[in-house]
Amino acid sequence: MKALIPFLICLFGAFGSSVWAQNATNAQGKRTGKWVLTDTTGRKTAEGLYKNGERIGLWTFYRESGAVKAETEFMEDGQTANFKFFHPNGKVAGEGMYLHQKRHGKWLFYDTDGTLLSEENYKEGKLHGQVLNYHINGQLYEKWTYEQGQKQGLWEQYFDTGVLKARGAYEQGKLNSPVVYFYSSGRMFLSGKYINDLREGPFTYYKENGQVEMVLRYHKGVLNPEDQEKLGEKSDPQYLPEDILRQKFMEEGP
Repeated sequence: MKALIPFLICLFGAFGSSVWAQNATNAQGKRTGKWVLTDTTGRKTAEGLYKNGERIGLWTFYRESGAVKAETEFMEDGQTANFKFFHPNGKVAGEGMYLHQKRHGKWLFYDTDGTLLSEENYKEGKLHGQVLNYHINGQLYEKWTYEQGQKQGLWEQYFDTGVLKARGAYEQGKLNSPVVYFYSSGRMFLSGKYINDLREGPFTYYKENGQVEMVLRYHKGVLNPEDQEKLGEKSDPQYLPEDILRQKFMEEGP
């Protein structure tokens, strides 16, 4: 989702430097009726309606190729707008509502073939409520809950078969709970506990047959020196530092 932020900045920033052409103002000097925006080369960048100086109704924004880049429907209240933007191939890339120029309510994001990738809920510009990410095959990939922009409550991750991959819980944006990871078979792979995003206490690794493979002890995210030799004996990439381990599970599982 981070890639969407610069997209929106470029979208609206470009129109601020556009040349206004073929437009009209009323007796009070306020923009009225249909307006067409062009850049310095004369290329049309956007078009829509004004009423008493305020944008109303549907506005369409264009790429350099002339294809539609985004559409915004401005409501009469002047506070809300429904926004939709498109991939270069014309498929919808995302859609949702703005309130006071901030994301609000449910937003949906799609792949270039129209497949739903994620659902995000916002309140006054901050993530608030459930966030769902999906595998390409439509199966749920990850589930979070946010409160005022911070992760809060249950976090779960799934394989594309629907089998649970990982589970934990957040408090005020930090992982603070027992955490378990699973093999795609559903058997446990790893269990331990996090306090303020850091490993604390024993972390137990299991073979897929259920047997304990090894136990590593942590304190405030630091591995016990006596257990360092155990970790060093392992060449499997699943026994990498914490951030790499978590990324591996996000991308492909154990």
